Amino acid sequence: MEVFTLRHKDELRIFLKFPYNVAIISNIKKIKGSRWSKTKKAWHIPYDKASINELRKIYPEAINLFQENELDIQENEQKRTLEIKQPTTEKGTNIIVTERKVIIKTPKNEQDIAFLTAFPFRRWNKKDFCWEIPQYPGNLEKVIAYFGDRVVSVTTVKLKEEQQKAGLLSKDEVFILNISNKRLRVAFVYNGELINAIKKLPYSKWDSKNKWWTIAYTEKILEELKHACKNLGLKIIYEEEQSEKGVRRISKEDVPNYRTCPEEYIAKIREIRYSESTLKTYRSAFEEFINYYPLLDIKTIDEPKIIQF
Repeated sequence: MEVFTLRHKDELRIFLKFPYNVAIISNIKKIKGSRWSKTKKAWHIPYDKASINELRKIYPEAINLFQENELDIQENEQKRTLEIKQPTTEKGTNIIVTERKVIIKTPKNEQDIAFLTAFPFRRWNKKDFCWEIPQYPGNLEKVIAYFGDRVVSVTTVKLKEEQQKAGLLSKDEVFILNISNKRLRVAFVYNGELINAIKKLPYSKWDSKNKWWTIAYTEKILEELKHACKNLGLKIIYEEEQSEKGVRRISKEDVPNYRTCPEEYIAKIREIRYSESTLKTYRSAFEEFINYYPLLDIKTIDEPKIIQF
């Protein structure tokens, strides 16, 4: 049997490599957290004291091969914890896209910081060592265009999945997002009593696509929701998302591949003798329209054919 440590999917694991043996496999499966790796063609278990002790009971010779004592394990665990807490030093930028924000994890660079701080309502997340900017139209495309070849991955997650991945949402926690004092979005691990309480609130609705509840917002409704959570012994994670006054219009600075108004359109406006101020307004509105989805191709729709009877 070959025993060695290896970081697998951002987690330090103990790998056990041996010729196929049903009895050995059956014993390894008894160790909590044991898994089979298709890529490494080997079984692996968590790198912690409990797993080491279980392995020692089943196969003492495997521990001798491993040549690790408990002190070394503790030191390695401390190092692993520090590695997780420290900001990424890898060359590359990872982007996580949620329904309401774009999360950028990238090595520290003064030029990049200047670029990211130019976004309205940006935020530096001290806990996760990443930048967060609102998911406004064009923001994601602008970030991807700026970082270019440095982008290692772009991952899209839903609100509930995002909270779970960050380790913030547990069975005793409720995430409440206030959308511009209009609607409340409520995400939590299934809780029948809380669901019954939410159903009693005005205009409550289950969003099956995004896996959260939405409720009409008033100060009274919010207090009733918080009161229901507290009665059930649930911890509330509350955030507010304030939109800009009105809808911020898209400009050339927002979209890397900004489309300008076609000359044929401008010529037609001038042909029917509209004023220059009207032309300016129409051109601006037309450009905003064709750049709302900057990554989609503009398709020409044929004029409908008139059928005479």
